[in-house]
Amino acid sequence: MIVLKYSSPTKKPPDEKTLYRVQVGAISNKTNAEALLKKVKTAGLDGYVKFE
Repeated sequence: MIVLKYSSPTKKPPDEKTLYRVQVGAISNKTNAEALLKKVKTAGLDGYVKFE
């Protein structure tokens, strides 16, 4: 799963608003997941790969 994040999970947003996370995909191949993450980051967004 690749999750986009807009703030640190340990910090609350400055205005105390609720944050929403968006899942970009559920991919069974690590190489493909990392390639998609690279595309996400190239688009100017932050993200990470979460293994479950």
